[in-house]
Amino acid sequence: MNNKLHICIVLLLMLFTLPAMSQKMILVKKNGTKYNAKYFVGDEISFKYCDNDICIKVRGKINVIEDDIIIVNYSNEYEISKITKVFVDRRVIQLLQPAVGGAGAIYLGLTGINALITQEGTEMSTADYVVPISLMAAAAAVTPLNKRKYHLDKPWKYSLTVLDFDE
Repeated sequence: MNNKLHICIVLLLMLFTLPAMSQKMILVKKNGTKYNAKYFVGDEISFKYCDNDICIKVRGKINVIEDDIIIVNYSNEYEISKITKVFVDRRVIQLLQPAVGGAGAIYLGLTGINALITQEGTEMSTADYVVPISLMAAAAAVTPLNKRKYHLDKPWKYSLTVLDFDE
């Protein structure tokens, strides 16, 4: 009796997990390296789409993945073959950028408050402000590095594939 109950529970769990496992996935990879990006239904995606010499940048949530189309934000349908670039977020840089910029702003604020307290505000040298301004400038300078670009118009270097786990 107890074994039959365990078997029924396992079969019931398998019945509910099979649809979750049989889904499509978009794989964007750089050929010859370990770098890739995987997108499932419900993930945020950002890409450049070109159709008839008109290129737009699209960002949104993936709703449907088919073999040759992708539906983003429940309304826009895009052909996968016309996607020319995929932008992948670099999470480490996105976390460090506000930390470094915030540290520079706090350092600048503390330096200014210290100068007011010690009444050296009129005699402060520019060397006291070099480090905090450098930190804020470094945070602003890494802004173009926030996203990794996969140029799909270079098929020898990058590729986009739709993987179907249903088959």
